[in-house]
Amino acid sequence: MSITKVTYAMIEGIALNVNDFGALGDGLTNDSVAITAALQAGIDTGVPVTFAAGATYMVNVNEVQVSIPDNGTLTIFGNGALIKQLTANTNDGNGFNLIAVESDTSLTKTTTLNISDLNFDASVQPENWTGVLGIGSNAILAKVGIANIDNCKAQNFFFSSVFRFLTCFYVNVTNCYMNRVGGHTPFDDTASSAGDAIIFYDIPNSAAYHISDCTFIGYPTTPYAGGYPHNLGRAGIVFEKGYGTNPAYTATVANCYLENFSNVIHVEQTAYGDISISNVIAIGGWALIFGAGQYFKIRAVNCSWRPLVAGNYNGINGFAMCDIGASDYTIDVYDSYYEPVSANRMDGTYYNCTFADFNKDNFQCGGTTQAFYNCTFKDIIAGPGADYLFFGDTFTIFDNCTFNGFNPGAGVDQKVSFAARGTTQLRMQNCVFNDCGLYLDGDATAETIIDGCKFNYTSAIASLTIVDSGTQIIKMRNSDVFADAASVGTKLNNSTSYSLVELSNSYVKNATVYTTYAEPFTMIGSTIEFDTAATPTAQGFYGRFADYVILSACTFISPTAVAITLATPDLRNSCVTRINGTVAPLANI
Repeated sequence: MSITKVTYAMIEGIALNVNDFGALGDGLTNDSVAITAALQAGIDTGVPVTFAAGATYMVNVNEVQVSIPDNGTLTIFGNGALIKQLTANTNDGNGFNLIAVESDTSLTKTTTLNISDLNFDASVQPENWTGVLGIGSNAILAKVGIANIDNCKAQNFFFSSVFRFLTCFYVNVTNCYMNRVGGHTPFDDTASSAGDAIIFYDIPNSAAYHISDCTFIGYPTTPYAGGYPHNLGRAGIVFEKGYGTNPAYTATVANCYLENFSNVIHVEQTAYGDISISNVIAIGGWALIFGAGQYFKIRAVNCSWRPLVAGNYNGINGFAMCDIGASDYTIDVYDSYYEPVSANRMDGTYYNCTFADFNKDNFQCGGTTQAFYNCTFKDIIAGPGADYLFFGDTFTIFDNCTFNGFNPGAGVDQKVSFAARGTTQLRMQNCVFNDCGLYLDGDATAETIIDGCKFNYTSAIASLTIVDSGTQIIKMRNSDVFADAASVGTKLNNSTSYSLVELSNSYVKNATVYTTYAEPFTMIGSTIEFDTAATPTAQGFYGRFADYVILSACTFISPTAVAITLATPDLRNSCVTRINGTVAPLANI
């Protein structure tokens, strides 16, 4: 087909229609040459290009390619028309495009691409094609200074991206909808899938990107049985291979819905990125935020992340709120919701967040900063010898958080469990534990501070140990503990070394203070009280083999019918100010 010469009559209506250049839009004919001619004419004249409303235009990959000179602009009004792939592409999708628009000059800020109301479909792709390369194509390749994409739709893009932005400085993607996009594997679920809904690649210094009010849905198949979720799209929104000085680029993702992507927000090989995420709902997949770059900062506000998978995911050990493997980064998450919580990493600092269905093993925290403020953890199921809710040595503080055990009426001993603590300090302050306690495991010199906390049990639990540990140094201060009076053999803490070396200014009801080998053990200004129905475990305080024990200004309260005994082979410097009930002789005072 020959290229039609642009005439004044074509532009006097303030737009160029691709049909005037020979395109048919009949859903059968290859319109690639005509569309290319129309787009190039739009660039040359500066006049917008339009498509016929509701028409379907067939194109082949890499046959619609135009270039924009410096200070040039291409504006496309799609009018709801559909660009559809004509024949299948069995090559690597990242090198093939339905429409490619590139600047003549590399790294220029003066070229502009505007596209609105244009739709894309690559349904001709064989979804389960097998071979050594990928399949697919990008809907749009934009290598321009400025790109604005609004109210566009895309579907059926496998093993490729939909919008691929290369070396772009300013990009706005708004009100777009994509379904079945981002990379179903072409290898019959035997190798990783690839492709993204949107990718920003070769990010230049001072770039700024904005994605808002969009919906991206990946390929909805069943999980791959081999372990990794190959069936899902690789990522929803990708920032990759950035360079430059601080900050190299800024990006915002707002008011978006993403479903069935392995990584929802993916940051890789980038330097000095500053990304803000707000009002994002993510369903299915692997990680809300994945990072493998350097020197980036992420702030997420009012997001909801629901993998929709209970327990192990066909061999996968879990899903991450933030899974980061980078040299230097900052992550802050505010007012967000995550369910279910499963094994994997959780990096960053969290404010006012909710973690529901918190019952999986080895949920690892990483990074140099790990803190939770005003957060809620619900439906906790774990304990010593079972699953560890937190795994790793980077936890620093939980402040004003609430922990709720699962099914409290069942009378099951649940624990907020920490493992592989190393020698780091963990601080739990102003926290509330409802029907769950703590299990702490790690190096003998690791220290846990429990300050201003409350432990509330609403049902009887046999042989309950509220704070359990084998080798931790535990200090409980200014805290209240309320065990159910019908519990039998309740201990505040376990009986192995370093399990509790300090209890100060605290109130403990219906639980025995139980420690051995403490070096030293100190109990100051605290009260131990038992209800009529409660039975202390052997003694109200038990300090066998403790090398040095100090009881000062403490109160032990019990009904007359229930004995409290203080037992230790080396009880020194003691001052018991009040005892109700029967007290056994004290040794070595």
